[in-house]
Amino acid sequence: MKQIKILKSNNKILSERSNFLQIQDNNELIELRNYILEKTDLVKYKDPEIFFKTMEWVNSLWKHDGINNPGNATSLEILQRASRGENFRCVEYAKITRDILVSLGYIARSISIQSENADYGGIGQSHVVAEVWSSKKEKWVFLDPQMNCYAVKDNIPVSYYEIYKSFNEVKFIFSEDTYKNCNNPDYDYRKFIKNYMGYMVVDGVINENNVRLYLHLDGKRQLLAFQAGDLSNAIFTKNVDDIYFNPNATMAMLEYKEKVDFVKIIQENRLKDLKEMEENLDLFSVDPNFKVRFTTNAPNHQYYELKINDRPLIKLETDTYDLSLSEGLHDICVYSINKQGIKGSSTNMKIFYGEIENR
Repeated sequence: MKQIKILKSNNKILSERSNFLQIQDNNELIELRNYILEKTDLVKYKDPEIFFKTMEWVNSLWKHDGINNPGNATSLEILQRASRGENFRCVEYAKITRDILVSLGYIARSISIQSENADYGGIGQSHVVAEVWSSKKEKWVFLDPQMNCYAVKDNIPVSYYEIYKSFNEVKFIFSEDTYKNCNNPDYDYRKFIKNYMGYMVVDGVINENNVRLYLHLDGKRQLLAFQAGDLSNAIFTKNVDDIYFNPNATMAMLEYKEKVDFVKIIQENRLKDLKEMEENLDLFSVDPNFKVRFTTNAPNHQYYELKINDRPLIKLETDTYDLSLSEGLHDICVYSINKQGIKGSSTNMKIFYGEIENR
């Protein structure tokens, strides 16, 4: 009897946190993108190199000023003010890096990393960095634009949480200019960043409410103040998956076009009991003809690209595809492409159809 079996798959339910970051293309981002396209050649780089090149460019624009708060200025306005000699905080280094990457089609966020005593430990209890989702690496990647560095473990870029969990195993990567200004940047940076392993904080939206989502690291308490000031709408979690989810995934649902009518088959073949049904199981065997439905949590989704074995790439501007499997192995790959032409995470399935034994 021919069988249909999934031999390997990473197809799974999309994260419920997919809308948390509220990343949507808008006029502000379009204006920023046009500015970046005019002033830089960043778009010639790909994931993940473009992340590091963007960070380096932002780092070069001004000197750190821990006091100057630009208020509600947009990223483009901050860039214009920086071009006239104004300096800004770590907050703005992260914000600009995040917004540039988002404007170019990537998924990025600012991260506030805070000490265990961020409420009443004094001033300087936090540092702001960025993280960006790498569809190529299938993970979040840490960037510190103020310090112009990122981190790797086994030559793979890591997130801030991975730095926290594997502090002694990660390697920090700095620009050449950093080495010109510091004899031992790795030692100095480790000493600096170690101060901010109490909590990591991501701003987002839950049920249409703006929240500050705190992930407990070394910090065990829930806080109601930040540096003696107000701390509103803070939600605390110990669940890493609440912060670290795939925000750029595609899910595939395979629906059979033809349903097996068990009652009709039993009646037509006069099957009397379960034993006879089992002895004639091939009568109930379904053919692998599907209507495949795709859904994605990728922001600004434009279309899907579908690859089946060695066939030409299929561009899908709808969310369905008629799939019929011949005998043999079938490698199926699908992913989202957004409005900026950036590819999302790949969903891959290996399906076998045919006569098999103990496969």
